[in-house]
Amino acid sequence: HLCLRAFKSDYKDGDALARAAYGILAFGLIASFIGTMLGGIWADQSWGRSGAGILRRMVPS
Repeated sequence: HLCLRAFKSDYKDGDALARAAYGILAFGLIASFIGTMLGGIWADQSWGRSGAGILRRMVPS
């Protein structure tokens, strides 16, 4: 906002810039969420659940 105000006198460009920044941030948030979920699924399939073996050893059967 400050850079736009310092270098531009027209705020219509600022509205477009704000919409573009919002779109980029929204896309990044969704992509991060999907990547985290897919990474968790991949790790579970690759390495298994690390805490499951520890729980079995601690609880007497």
